[in-house]
Amino acid sequence: MGRWLTSTLHSVARLQRARLIKHALFAFGILLTICGVFVDAPSPDSWIGHSLAPSYAPAMAGYRNPRIGTGLARQDPGFKELLEFATIEAPPMDKSQVAAVRLGGLGIEAFGTSTFFQLLGQDGRVVYSRLVYNPTPAIKEYFFDKNIRVARTLLSFAGIVITVATYLVDQVSALRKERLRAFQ
Repeated sequence: MGRWLTSTLHSVARLQRARLIKHALFAFGILLTICGVFVDAPSPDSWIGHSLAPSYAPAMAGYRNPRIGTGLARQDPGFKELLEFATIEAPPMDKSQVAAVRLGGLGIEAFGTSTFFQLLGQDGRVVYSRLVYNPTPAIKEYFFDKNIRVARTLLSFAGIVITVATYLVDQVSALRKERLRAFQ
C-alpha cells in the first residue's frame, strides 16, 4: 500500500509539473506575441531602441556633429556607421583605405534636403561620393527601422510558434489520455 501511494503521488506531482510547464510556455508565447506588437514604434532614444538598433545613435551622432573641412576620422563616433551607410551602393572597395567621412554640399530641393557623403582616402582625396536625399530619415530607416521590423517579426513569429506548439502538445496529450482510458 505504501509503494502504491508513493508512486501515485509521484505520478500526480509529475503531471502537475508538466501541466504547469505547458501553461507557462503558452503564456510565454502569448507574451512574446504581445511584445512583438508593442515593438511596433519605439522611440530611438528608449531602451528598446538602443537595444534593438545599437548602431543608430552613433550614426546620428556622427551625422549631427561632422568635422567641418576634415570630416569624421576613424576614431570619431559614428565613423564606422556612416562609412557603412555611405557604401551601401558603392562598388567593391577596401574600406580600410578610407581615412575620413566628410559631409558636404547641403542641397535644398523641392522634395527635401540632400547631402553628399564623401569618403576620403589617406591622401585627402575623395575616393567615393554618394548623394543622399533626406539623410536624417534615410539613416533612421537604414539603422533603426530595419532592425525594428526584424525584431517585431521574430518576436511575433516566435510567440505564435510557441503558443501553437504548446496548444498542439496539450491536445495530443489529451487525446492519448482518452485512448488509454478507452483501452482500460
